[in-house]
Amino acid sequence: MRKEEYVKKEEFVINKIIRQIRNGMLLHKPVIYLQTSELEIVRRVINSDEVVVRMAKCSADTIMPFAKLSDYEENAYHNALNNDRVINMHNCSLKDLRTKAEVCKEWENYGRFTFNQKARYPIPSLLAVHVRKNAEPYPDFSAFDGLFPFIDRYGQETDDSCAIRSSLVLLYGEETELPAWLMTYCYIVQEPYPDREEIAEVIRKKVSQSEEIFLKEDVIESYVSGFLGNTLIQVENTVDYLLNLPDDMLTGRPTIENKGEVQRVLATLKEQNVKRVGLLELQKADKEENLGGMAAFHRWMEKNKKSILQSDDIFRKTGAVGHKGILMCGIPGCGKSAAVNLLAKELELPVLKMDIGRLMGGIVGESEHNMHLALRLAEAMAPCILYIDEIEKGFSGSDGKGEDTSGVTKRMFGILLSWMQDCTKPVYMFATANSLAGIPKEFFRSGRFDSHFALYMPTREECIDIFKKRMEKAEKTVRTYDRNSQLFMKLCYDDEKLGLVTDYLLYEENGQKKGRFLTGADITKLVNMALRQFAERKGAISHTEWIQALKKAADGTAVYGDGEENMDSIAVCYLRMMRLGFKATSDHCLFEPKDYSVTYEEGKLLPSVSKKEAAKTEYDQVLYDTIRNKMLFLAKELEEHAMTELTR
Repeated sequence: MRKEEYVKKEEFVINKIIRQIRNGMLLHKPVIYLQTSELEIVRRVINSDEVVVRMAKCSADTIMPFAKLSDYEENAYHNALNNDRVINMHNCSLKDLRTKAEVCKEWENYGRFTFNQKARYPIPSLLAVHVRKNAEPYPDFSAFDGLFPFIDRYGQETDDSCAIRSSLVLLYGEETELPAWLMTYCYIVQEPYPDREEIAEVIRKKVSQSEEIFLKEDVIESYVSGFLGNTLIQVENTVDYLLNLPDDMLTGRPTIENKGEVQRVLATLKEQNVKRVGLLELQKADKEENLGGMAAFHRWMEKNKKSILQSDDIFRKTGAVGHKGILMCGIPGCGKSAAVNLLAKELELPVLKMDIGRLMGGIVGESEHNMHLALRLAEAMAPCILYIDEIEKGFSGSDGKGEDTSGVTKRMFGILLSWMQDCTKPVYMFATANSLAGIPKEFFRSGRFDSHFALYMPTREECIDIFKKRMEKAEKTVRTYDRNSQLFMKLCYDDEKLGLVTDYLLYEENGQKKGRFLTGADITKLVNMALRQFAERKGAISHTEWIQALKKAADGTAVYGDGEENMDSIAVCYLRMMRLGFKATSDHCLFEPKDYSVTYEEGKLLPSVSKKEAAKTEYDQVLYDTIRNKMLFLAKELEEHAMTELTR
């Protein structure tokens, strides 16, 4: 075998598992725990020539079956092992382990399963034991204690060439907690996910067995991404399923050649696999959703789209790690969650949503273990988007100031930070936050996120854009049921007509202009409330009817910009984003990081927000003045609090 062929073979799943098992045996671990739920994987491993030879063959290393025989007998013995595959193998469940581990009277120095009773000489043995999750304890008996006679005898033997030192107990099953005493003698082997090369090889091999089917390399490569995140057996079974589907009714060709049908099957498979693990949620992108405003974010995405999608190729060719991801912070209801939908739609990548609460477990170490598993699944499904919504709530207390007395949240946060720094797979992370107060400073260091975006309250122009996007979506929905139906007349989309709604929210109070200010979520609510007024409509809605309906909806509900408390929280959020230099997602943002500064005079903090020229519209001017006044009032207290925390 050529060297390059050997290296490629080592990259495949079964060979990785076998190599780890061999390493465990060389370290004199009597028990190997193979974490897999696939019985076919276990069958291939225990029937592998490499595992059997490692146990039985007299080689240059220290593992030998029996070295005290004469030369003639030894050669005959090894010939029998190699040629006839003579090795004592048993398979049982954890519940039946005690009967398998009883000491045999004839060979009382060894565990019963370590000998083939018909053989003249003792030979190495392999006992495969299936472990169910939460299998312990069984009534009157700690199931794992059945391993103790073998482990005890294994530890007492000083001759590394004897049969029992060449024997092995292979535990296999879903990942579960092992007793502390057993972990000392156990070597953990985790079933890896197949990489792109192996998946492509599986498809080629199975397709080549059919004389009627031929797939081009570019077609095979297009299928590979759909298989990522699945085990080797799942990949093989799915390819077999696709090959055995009836021929396409339109073309008469095998269904596996139909890209659309294959992608549908693979999407279902990927969704089922995520559900099976249960730690992440596969979030489907809404292709009809259009994000209003955020022109700067749209441009950034268009500029970086190609390099994000090709990050894996860039890493292989240049060694440069690809894009890490985005942290987007802003006012609730301004479109953070909609932004990830837009990103998924543009990049055509699956979105894996991580809910920190779902990862929390009641057993010590379970939460941290779940975090590792979730990140491992994300890597296996790469390229993908890992989405963490409201990350400051999920990791509250990770900065050491919360109620996380056990330190679980802090450890989980540390695992995530380390993974973000070290991950080289094309997993693009999208995290959102309503507040930056509870997020530790380590989160903002270089290498964790490529970009930090700030979402501010939409301006009048952006409100109009959001109104139009919501109306267009409603129009598309109606036309899916009746192609000839028209929901709005053209003038309903006129900028000046829609601008009347935002202007309507301005009012006079004590001789001063006040305003009720809208978020994207508020606009969606107003559109829905207004449309309900036309449930019995006949014909398209006129612009006068539509504007009147929107005004009526505004009068009948509260919006986020109502009330002093919400405006205070908006001002504090703005200050924190400006302090950290977050880029605005909008071209028409009323505030920028450079507008905020802090000076020191005679030991006092003097924060300031520079005054800008008059805004384009009256709505924007009132919004700007209201928030700026709040910021000036709250900035000093915020800076003093930040200084106190820094020097604590």
